[in-house]
Amino acid sequence: MCGIYCSIGLQGFLGPSAPTEQELRRRGPDCYNKHELEATVDGNAVFITCASSVLSLRGHEIASQPLKDPNSSSFLCWNGEAWKIGSHTVEGSDSARIFELFVQTVSRDQHISGCGPVINAISQIAGPYAFVFYDSYHERVYFGRDCLGRRSLMRRSDINGSLIVASVRGRLTEEDVEEWLEVEADGIYYVDLHDAVSKGLSGSSSCIAHVPLVYDGQMSEANPCLVNEITQMLHPRANP
Repeated sequence: MCGIYCSIGLQGFLGPSAPTEQELRRRGPDCYNKHELEATVDGNAVFITCASSVLSLRGHEIASQPLKDPNSSSFLCWNGEAWKIGSHTVEGSDSARIFELFVQTVSRDQHISGCGPVINAISQIAGPYAFVFYDSYHERVYFGRDCLGRRSLMRRSDINGSLIVASVRGRLTEEDVEEWLEVEADGIYYVDLHDAVSKGLSGSSSCIAHVPLVYDGQMSEANPCLVNEITQMLHPRANP
């Protein structure tokens, strides 16, 4: 189990509060790191803060997070257990394999403006997960959970309009304007930083785009994803 935290703001960096950091460290006692990134979007500064704690269960070495691409500003915060990517069984650190998949996808498809390539990459993953991925090539922050919601992930906006996504529910103060909301396990969400600059982030989900999941095989009204994963081992795919 790992801890995930990411904030996107237009006024400055916003790291996890002391109680939130304590909860993150409790979830991942093997490693804890924080990373700050200032992106210039349409002439405006966008401040991204991410933090991850790691409980290493796979591989011989601890895969420190957030994972950062040396050739770009892309990063990944991952809390999951990927069993397969496509038809290939994941050996060793799954977080490293997932990050490699994401970075190869966005760097290869720089000319594609839509989110389809990243969504298709996510759809190849079998197993429980929650994640935050920053695609620096297209200036988007993706986040979401697997279709069964087996890893926690929540979001809220703070008093200064920053969007916060985290796997732990931080303590609220009297100044906080919005409660924590669970990120639904119904698809993939992303924030285009250009929309964040033009629309703002405060108290609204207007800049958060949602790509709903559709399912291969026959749809079950009771629990289509559970039926597909357990009985057919089919992966949910997103509908770009």
